[in-house]
Amino acid sequence: MPTTAGFQGAADTIAAALEYNKLSPSEGYDAFDVDEDGKVSWEDLKQAVETLRLELAEADVQAFFEQLDESKSGHISKDAWQRTMRDAHADTVLKSRGVAAGEEPVGGEAGSGGTGVNESEGTAPVGSVSDTIGALLAWNELTPRAGYEAFDADQDGKISLKDLQVAAATYSLTLDTDEMQKWHESVAKGGAHIAIEDWVREMEGANTKQVLQSRGVEAAPAGEPAPAQGEAAPLSKDAKTVGDLIMAALRYNGLDMEK
Repeated sequence: MPTTAGFQGAADTIAAALEYNKLSPSEGYDAFDVDEDGKVSWEDLKQAVETLRLELAEADVQAFFEQLDESKSGHISKDAWQRTMRDAHADTVLKSRGVAAGEEPVGGEAGSGGTGVNESEGTAPVGSVSDTIGALLAWNELTPRAGYEAFDADQDGKISLKDLQVAAATYSLTLDTDEMQKWHESVAKGGAHIAIEDWVREMEGANTKQVLQSRGVEAAPAGEPAPAQGEAAPLSKDAKTVGDLIMAALRYNGLDMEK
């Protein structure tokens, strides 16, 4: 259930999500600019909050937006956003979930006012960005092409750096921001978007075994379900929706959706 947190609670929760995913206030602003027009509108904010599963009541998100829309232009300025994120109490939200700012998760509850925080007891993913993403797709029995669709956060048919950052936060992949940027630049060949052919080539060449083993799981044999850390079953090969991948990704990261 969404929490009733008011303006400050919404600010603290959003700031915690950025802090945990190692995004600066400026990078967070860009990530919340869903339509990539250089400014965060009400629709951008609502969509980003929903995509990141922050579980905030709409009234609180609206209070956050109205206070930051200082000029009443229908958009949050970057200055107002950065000022609010710097003053927010991200550490309070993180500590309430058993995570200290700047540290990896050590366990605790998940799902109540979620911040995209991975609170499993396992170790962080190992290996390259390709290996980590490839392992998530392999565990969920998703083809590289199905994975491309899932990581295309704004569903425009191509993967931008912002898509990659939003997807990494959504699926609780603890990937370094700089490494993601370098990886995107490499796979996109210096362009603004990763072409599906380059994505598929990169995923097919990924070494996922070490990442999966670090989580105590292995890729499922063809036609058999992948081993899960909880009771819930993983996705089937044909499951392609972002919502289903989010659910499976949370199970992959050891989060209990009932808590």
